[in-house]
Amino acid sequence: MRLTGSPSIAVVYLFRHELPAFRRDLFKEHLPHYQRIIPYISRDSDRYPINELRNIAIQQVKTTHFFSSDIDVWPSCFRSLR
Repeated sequence: MRLTGSPSIAVVYLFRHELPAFRRDLFKEHLPHYQRIIPYISRDSDRYPINELRNIAIQQVKTTHFFSSDIDVWPSCFRSLR
């Protein structure tokens, strides 16, 4: 299975105050045209909208098949992942 160049979509759950740093760090990455990262701004801090995040990603799919995965990542710093 060849994954290089395959389309991928990620919907990222953020609090409003995290959005400026997220955008700043994302623009530094220069993602290929086939990769999309969509920020989802929290409206209610007590509820994690997993179904809503999944549905947003599925709506962006342009192929006949897709693989859906739920991944919880809590990095201490984006730079430490490089």
